[in-house]
Amino acid sequence: MNALRSPSSRLARFVLRHLTMRPLVLVLLIVAGAPAVVAAESPLGSARHHVWSAFAQGDAAELKPILDSDGKTYVSLPGLSDEQGYFGASQVYYVFRDIYARVVCDDAKIESAGKKDDVAYFRITWSYTRKDSGEKGQAVLLITLEGGSGSYVLTDVRSARP
Repeated sequence: MNALRSPSSRLARFVLRHLTMRPLVLVLLIVAGAPAVVAAESPLGSARHHVWSAFAQGDAAELKPILDSDGKTYVSLPGLSDEQGYFGASQVYYVFRDIYARVVCDDAKIESAGKKDDVAYFRITWSYTRKDSGEKGQAVLLITLEGGSGSYVLTDVRSARP
């Protein structure tokens, strides 16, 4: 009997009683909130999130949705990769997979962003630790995305001085 009077059981009974009495309210709240969630995830926001996630999680697969299978992406990250130049989608994936195999992300922050016509750009400050030596490093990365037909693709990733 004491279990039925505990604060958690009273809360559970309250929630169940109100959910069963007012299912329409719950449905309306969910449906009303859905457009805001969908609208918040714009094609540019989604592309920017994929780039940030790739660096924050050290996961090259995060870049796949924003790599153009027909185009090239310029990559220049001296000190992190010996590979520099224009690469196809699968090559970009492997360049970043190799980088992430050698470092662990400590922090990734988008610091500034801008957009002109269909070109968006932003800067990420990426702090990392090298797995082999434990040496800490930081790179300021300049990222360029190009939009077209409702989506953005990664066109340029290069290092700048921190």
